Amino acid sequence: MIIYLIHTKRPDPNTNELPTRILIEGAPGIGKTVLAKEIAFCWANNTLLNNTNILFLLILRDPALQKVENTRQLIQYVSMGGLNDEEIQKCISQLNNIKLGFVFDGFDEYPSSLQKRSYIVSIINGEVFPNSIVVITSRPTATISLHNRVDRRIDILGFAKEEREEYISQSLDKEKKEELDKYLKQKPTINALCFIPLHLAVLLYLFQQGSLPETLTEMNEFFIIHTIYQHLKRHELTPSGVVDKLDKVPKPILDIVYNLAKLAFKGLQQNKLIFTLDEIEEACPNISNMLGAINGFGLLQAVQHYPQKGAGETTSFNFLHYTMQEYLAAQHVTILPDKEQVSLMEKTFWDSQFNFMWMMYVGIVGVKAENFVNFISQGKVYKNKNELRVVANDKRKRLHVFQCFMEAKSIADTPAVITSMFKDGKVTLVNLNLLPHHISSLTLFISTSSINWKILQLRGCQIGDIGMSVLEQFISEYTIPTLEYFDLSNNPSSPWGVYCTIIRYCSSNSLTLCGDDRMKEHVSEIIKCLKCCSKLYSLTIGGTISWDEFIKCYNTNHNKVTLPHDDITGEKTVEGLKMNTTLQRLNIIGSKLCDDHVAVNIINYLNSNCTIQELNLSNSGITSKEAKQIADVIIVNTTLLKFNISHNKIFDEGALAISDGIKNNNSLQELNISSNNITSKGAKQIADAIIVNTTLLKFNISCNKIFDEGALD
Repeated sequence: MIIYLIHTKRPDPNTNELPTRILIEGAPGIGKTVLAKEIAFCWANNTLLNNTNILFLLILRDPALQKVENTRQLIQYVSMGGLNDEEIQKCISQLNNIKLGFVFDGFDEYPSSLQKRSYIVSIINGEVFPNSIVVITSRPTATISLHNRVDRRIDILGFAKEEREEYISQSLDKEKKEELDKYLKQKPTINALCFIPLHLAVLLYLFQQGSLPETLTEMNEFFIIHTIYQHLKRHELTPSGVVDKLDKVPKPILDIVYNLAKLAFKGLQQNKLIFTLDEIEEACPNISNMLGAINGFGLLQAVQHYPQKGAGETTSFNFLHYTMQEYLAAQHVTILPDKEQVSLMEKTFWDSQFNFMWMMYVGIVGVKAENFVNFISQGKVYKNKNELRVVANDKRKRLHVFQCFMEAKSIADTPAVITSMFKDGKVTLVNLNLLPHHISSLTLFISTSSINWKILQLRGCQIGDIGMSVLEQFISEYTIPTLEYFDLSNNPSSPWGVYCTIIRYCSSNSLTLCGDDRMKEHVSEIIKCLKCCSKLYSLTIGGTISWDEFIKCYNTNHNKVTLPHDDITGEKTVEGLKMNTTLQRLNIIGSKLCDDHVAVNIINYLNSNCTIQELNLSNSGITSKEAKQIADVIIVNTTLLKFNISHNKIFDEGALAISDGIKNNNSLQELNISSNNITSKGAKQIADAIIVNTTLLKFNISCNKIFDEGALD
């Protein structure tokens, strides 16, 4: 399991304080509850939070916990009402004098009204037990209000690629695994879901049963059907045969399922996940009378507990998983009256709490269903100009609608206002929270459209290892022949696996990859990929890197490299250049080259049998001293065609030296010495040299101090 730190406040160097408020985020089914229990288990075994005297593991979906309003009631809750007033008061006194820890599991399952102000929130804020350590787990959709309250945010990213492979290998024989691998390569949406442990377990079960879903909606529907039929078999209620659609399930069973769907929807509206036996029986009046139906034919899991000491055991129920509840809620919406469906869309379609429900609703009814068409045609997406402005300017809304169309497998029907995020061959999804299913839908859209994709902008989109793995596999299966620019910078996970795959399979001849400081760790991988690439003509990589080995190994079939200004060293860089026999264009822009004698070394390199035709040393701190050496090189060099030393400090003395080089050079075609503090004196020397030179075609001496006198010369 990959756990990635995505944010942390800077610690106070004077106190060496450790974080006391930690938020753990993750997609549905990723393992947040398991991790919360693991934290409690480790504490009990003295392997974690050793300085904490008491640790409370509190499940926020529990209705009884949601009623707790003070410390007295909290003690009554955890002790199941087994303490008298004197004992409770003693506990309160003790709790205020010891180190406490709280693990709150499922903040997204806590009622939205309580997320703003409640006793639990006062503990999170440090208003109660200010010295305690608090860990919170939640889906990302419910945590915006917590971001400024926590010291650290951690993202659970699911299975690593190797872990997923191991899990599949342990579940399937070699032949079946190859069959599943082939299927996943063809279905990027499902492939992305399978980095989530729960979804992978469900898929493997369905795969072994012969069902192969293509969307999250189908995965939930198939799983519900198979769960029902497996449950019936266990109770020796042998069905006539497994069906492939929920509405084909026998009517007595389907009636109960639809009643449970109504309860699921009601629970979703109230942010409620746990239901009492009375609520189940009220929603499904015949459930107690039908054999094997008390737990909804396996769709519900029962939890036994003792709410009060000596009060006897009670049972509550919740759906096998939250996504199943969301799917059943979507099923319920589909059978509501038309006006009620549209009214619900107007109220909740943009509410993040209902995102997955509406995605699966559209997955069930299709994008051409009358009620959905009515909704989008009434101005909620693209018909009404005023509403168009709202949606068009809100990429998160457009992304949600885009995902709905992908879930319904209706790529060709997606409205233009939604696909305007993908306009003129450009994908621009900057600073959005892209979950794995968004990435998989994007790759599906790219691979099935006829657009010539040139630019992919996914900077700062909170893409984790799962999303990067989906992109990497997509690139390996579907090469984008027209790609020119790809920006994956400022994401939690390093993009270099994706970038190496792009370089390895690149079919374009010019490519720019935007990165960050982490690229330093991946030079060797990039070099290996470059050796395999035969078509790439020009490669520009942003970020910082140690370029010595890069230049040395940037060999055959590559003739241009652009270096950023950081981490360029002197002699070693030139040693790398000397190893290269094909390099034709070299850009080293913005470095203080003279500080590390890089300029001198490169100039000496140009004096040898190099292949450089274009050299850019703009804004590199070059003075008149280096300019004199440059002049000596220009005289003897026969390969250099374009030379740029603009924005340096060569002054008139350097201009005089350069003019001698120009007079005697027989190959240079373009020279740029703009912005070099050259006066009319230096301009006159340059002018005299240009008259003699027979090859120079372009000359730039702008932004100097030549005035009228120099211009006349």
